[in-house]
Amino acid sequence: MPIENIRVKNFKSIRDSGDIPIGPVNIFVGANGVGKSNFISFLKMLNCLSRKRLGIYVADNGYEDSLLHFGRKNSRSIEGSIVFRTEGENRRAAYDLKLVPRQNASGLYFEKDEARFQASGEPELWQRADLGGRVRWRSGVAQKLRPSCFRCCNDQAPIFEKSGLF
Repeated sequence: MPIENIRVKNFKSIRDSGDIPIGPVNIFVGANGVGKSNFISFLKMLNCLSRKRLGIYVADNGYEDSLLHFGRKNSRSIEGSIVFRTEGENRRAAYDLKLVPRQNASGLYFEKDEARFQASGEPELWQRADLGGRVRWRSGVAQKLRPSCFRCCNDQAPIFEKSGLF
């Protein structure tokens, strides 16, 4: 199932990404501090979710206050949505999550863990299924998310010379 778009809310520097179209290969270009690396971090978090390693990801990345948009005083949850297009059919599927920090302890828990399915010819009608924190789609798509982040500081980097971008 190819990914059609991803939306991220309240994750690190990303308040609301809006729907970001996703293709087979994606290149994110922008000024420093606009959220490119944090979007990649969100994909890494999804990969950790798929391997039942959310707690390790949270601990390795500074706990929930470092993951929530400007901390728990400013944001109450991390939300994400991934829309997939089913191959060979005019159908879509989606996965929605909402992670909320624990009140008196560290860590995040699922407040929303839901799949949506859309039949062909029904653009506004979505059927929903609560996954109960199990992220059932993880065995296929999420484990294939292998984001790479290339950084360069100027237009003299070898990637630009070979690509003819400059």
